[in-house]
Amino acid sequence: MNYLEASTQFKLWNYDYTGFISELIRIKEISLKDFLVMMYSSYCESFGKTVWGDKTPSFFRKIDIVHSLFPDARFIHIVRDGRDVFDSWRKMTPAMRYVAVTALDWSYKLYKIEKSLKKIHGEKKITVRYEDLLERPEKTVKTICSVIGEEYEPAMLNFYQSSDYFIGKHHSELIFKPLEKSNCYKWRKKLNTKEIAIFTFIAQHFLKKYQYDTTGYKFGFESFMLIIKSIVIGLPVRLYNILYYKRYMKNP
Repeated sequence: MNYLEASTQFKLWNYDYTGFISELIRIKEISLKDFLVMMYSSYCESFGKTVWGDKTPSFFRKIDIVHSLFPDARFIHIVRDGRDVFDSWRKMTPAMRYVAVTALDWSYKLYKIEKSLKKIHGEKKITVRYEDLLERPEKTVKTICSVIGEEYEPAMLNFYQSSDYFIGKHHSELIFKPLEKSNCYKWRKKLNTKEIAIFTFIAQHFLKKYQYDTTGYKFGFESFMLIIKSIVIGLPVRLYNILYYKRYMKNP
């Protein structure tokens, strides 16, 4: 109770949760699953909705746990070209300024996600590319809806009209705008040739697997030395970020 009321993250949910808190006080013991159902359902019901989900990025480490708690849950895995991920992350996180570190981070997360998703039946999961969502939004969203068992509605693409209420301003400004094709493959203009070569070299397995372009980029001795420098300097910073985040989540 005290954790929830003190959590700055929970307050960002921006709804009247007094009923939920009162119900928790009344209950002496509760399982993790029932607690999550109560919490998400109270939020969902406050807006007249019946289906809830969560898109917390760090949950990529918890897929096995989520699936064990909710065996009927549907999992939506969205992949974005890692070089665009690097261009986005380096503006926000110090460790992600190092291209080799981001390439390793991106590759590890995909490996971890794929390993967990293999344990889940095919009809309960879907993997889509972010680029396909931007280039063919209606078709992509309809495919997602068919997996989660919901009817497609054109209004789903108008999410940005209510983002001001549901999303904090600390998130990307793109959440408050319509989907735009121009927001994919920006790395071709924003990354220099060395950054492209290094990321492509390190992450080529997953780039190829998800049908991203890996041709035309030369990797030489200079790029190799930059990888060493990037890892030596950037990896400790990234590890510190991860440990700090874990501590923050325990003590909001």
